[in-house]
Amino acid sequence: MLMNLRLTKRSVFLVTVGAVVMCYQIMAQEDPSRNQGKQSLRLAASRETGSLAAASFQKNDDWMMFERCPVFTLESIELPSQESGVIASLEVTENDNVVANQIIAKLDAKVAELEKGVAGLQSQVATAEANDESEIRLAEAFMQEAQLQVDIYEEMASKGNSGEFDLRQKQLALAQTKVRITQARASKQQKDLRAKLAQASVYLGQQKADRLILRSPIAGTVVKIEHRPGEWVQAGTTLVKIIRLDELRVDCFVDINQLDPSNLVQQPVSVFVNRGQSENQFVGKITSFDPDVSSTGSVRVHATIQNQKSGDHWLLLPGMTVRMQLAHARTP
Repeated sequence: MLMNLRLTKRSVFLVTVGAVVMCYQIMAQEDPSRNQGKQSLRLAASRETGSLAAASFQKNDDWMMFERCPVFTLESIELPSQESGVIASLEVTENDNVVANQIIAKLDAKVAELEKGVAGLQSQVATAEANDESEIRLAEAFMQEAQLQVDIYEEMASKGNSGEFDLRQKQLALAQTKVRITQARASKQQKDLRAKLAQASVYLGQQKADRLILRSPIAGTVVKIEHRPGEWVQAGTTLVKIIRLDELRVDCFVDINQLDPSNLVQQPVSVFVNRGQSENQFVGKITSFDPDVSSTGSVRVHATIQNQKSGDHWLLLPGMTVRMQLAHARTP
């Protein structure tokens, strides 16, 4: 029995030692979840490197080709109503090409035309009154007569044929005619000002009527119509959106260690895009670059590209990705 008890204690000891050894082996091994996390990080790093490699360029001694360059609009406007009113007509539809100063829409101008007509009549009346100088001429005639009377009575008084009282009455009448001339001239100046004010009202009426006609400030393509004829719009409400498509912007990222951005500006570029079975080529030049450098050492460069048409439609459109070839400007 004593022997059995010793065997039992020995078995317990051996089991304990084995358990401790297994624990050390487990602790010595990597945690699978942490290992999986490291693999994920390595995979993400590999993908990022692969993405940069895919976005990198092909090159020789004279040029570099950049892939997947995005296309942006250079200029777009949201044409607002300049006055409040009812839309009378729209002169364009979506996808119409327009030229600068082309009429896009018209607001109801009936009231504005009436106001302009009234202002025109008031201006004519005011101008006629301003041109009437009869009051000044009459005052000058009275002054000449009064001056003649004063001269006569002064001569009579010098000969003793007229009293001082009569002379002073004639001198007072002469002074009154002079004041009347001053008043007539002041009235003429006021009439001139009223005529100018009336002319300004005509100009304002014409400006208001012109503001009821919306014109495109740029040449471009109508891409969106926000409101239709018959709708009431407040001043400042956008009616249509127009984008410029004859020139577009294409961006690419260049490695500052391989290219000198300051030497790229004004350099010619070529852009290539596949449309169906054919490849179209466009030309342009580098116009600017962003002044900041990314964490990967890249600088965003902007190129202005001349678009082309196939029939009535532009070949290069915003949102496309293209290949861009530019001259190789090495850093010094």
